[in-house]
Amino acid sequence: MENILSGCPVLEVLQLKACRGSNCLNICSPKLTTLEIECWVFGSDGESFLEISAPYILDLTISWIFVDFHFRIKNLSSVVRASFCSFVQDDWETYGTPDVMNSIMQLLESLKSLEELELRPCCIEIFSVLEMKGLKLPPSKVSCLTLTPSNNTESIAGILGFLKSSPNLKTLVIKGRKLYHDEVYVTQDQAAAYLQNGNLDLDLFHLKTMKIIGFKGFLSGPMHMLVQVLLRSAKVLEKIVISAEEEPFEISSTNTTAIDLANFALKLGALPKVSTEAVVLVC
Repeated sequence: MENILSGCPVLEVLQLKACRGSNCLNICSPKLTTLEIECWVFGSDGESFLEISAPYILDLTISWIFVDFHFRIKNLSSVVRASFCSFVQDDWETYGTPDVMNSIMQLLESLKSLEELELRPCCIEIFSVLEMKGLKLPPSKVSCLTLTPSNNTESIAGILGFLKSSPNLKTLVIKGRKLYHDEVYVTQDQAAAYLQNGNLDLDLFHLKTMKIIGFKGFLSGPMHMLVQVLLRSAKVLEKIVISAEEEPFEISSTNTTAIDLANFALKLGALPKVSTEAVVLVC
């Protein structure tokens, strides 16, 4: 890897997929500003960790498999845009181990300049575990957050936990998706207890735009409740944008009609809102 990087001084984008054989990724080139890591397996000694030092990276994408895998972050000080997606194989309890918790906390703490963040499937459930354990996420400067949660009660704790740590949030995008039964990492009883006893109040003092993509999952159930919490908390909300855009894992395989979209807009507009300026837009 060192020979490749040193031999490509003008390289701007580096994509690594299913890599093995090294525990260290040291990127020093100021030209290389985009790094994508997918399914890093293990290092030369069989240990499941990856040490990253990349002080000039601006765009970071990481998809990883948790089998006692963790990160050791040396320097990611310049990252302003990031996207995270994780998977678990075989042992679902891996999510709750101290190594995994510490790895996630260290990764978040290392992103001091982060402005835009996308949390894709499974990552939100990791934050639910953290929230259930009473572990507060480090303060975040993120101003634009994109979420792709499963449409289940177990996702709510993770979403609220991250929002509590993001006081500077201005734009929130939520994408509806189908729930796969093997993606539940906290029990329904735990989730119900959290929703009954936990603090659901948020301080979203700067949230101005909320966008909902694939809206059918928000008509009722957990995601509908999430929207209600957001509307009660976003004091300066200006617009709620509803999109019928179809995602690869859209919650419904049926075509969305204009009537469906209009009915949801009316239902959303009738919900209690703390902001008197908020309007509902359809696109």
